[in-house]
Formats: sequence, structure tokens, C-alpha cells
Amino acid sequence: MSNPGPATSSTANSQSPFSNGQQLVVLSVAGGTLSSVAANTTAEQTVAVTGLATTDVVIGISKPTAQAGLGVAGGRVSSAGNLGITFVNASTAAITPTASETYSVTVMRPLANLPAMTTMAIL
Repeated sequence: MSNPGPATSSTANSQSPFSNGQQLVVLSVAGGTLSSVAANTTAEQTVAVTGLATTDVVIGISKPTAQAGLGVAGGRVSSAGNLGITFVNASTAAITPTASETYSVTVMRPLANLPAMTTMAIL
């Protein structure tokens, strides 16, 4: 699916002078026409989102309408410019997510021009 580009708003972490170098970005993502989710399962569907980076971390996804038996289990950046949305179908019949909805997606994004942070394995 193609998305002409998200409407974004950014809020930098300004809780203290010792900011962790992250900002929250809220994206409005057009879901387009999504595929049916089989009964009693979870399934990921991918939506193109202009500007989504592999360093972004999806914190939350809000589907604007309720559908009996269908929910959003989570999301991830599946690759640069692509958002994977995991749907859960808790019913005994296939459900197709409502077409042409605009989802609100909150991502945590590193601020530009900061040194890379290292990670440490926990044994």
C-alpha cells in the first residue's frame, strides 16, 4: 500500500537537561485497503510510510474504530519506509480491517546529530 506521507508532529523530550536524546513523533498513517485476518490468529500487514526510519521504535498504534473480534496487537518498523501492523482476530470468522482508516502511530526517534549509543548484552 502507498501512503502519500504522514502528517507528523514532534515533541522532543524536555523533561530535564539530561535528555536521553529521543523524541516522540506522532504519525497519521492511511491504512488503505488491508487484507482479511483469518479466524483465531494474528497477522502482520505492511503499510508504506514515507520517512519512517529503521532506527524508529513503534510505541503505540491507535485504530480509530472498534471492530468486534479484531484488535491491534502492536507494530514495528519492518524496513525503512514500511510499518508492520499486527492484527489479532479473536473470532471464529475472518475479519477485514475497516478500509481507508487513518491510524495514529507513535514512534520514538533518536534526535539527529547525537553520538550513537552502545548496547550491552545481558547474560
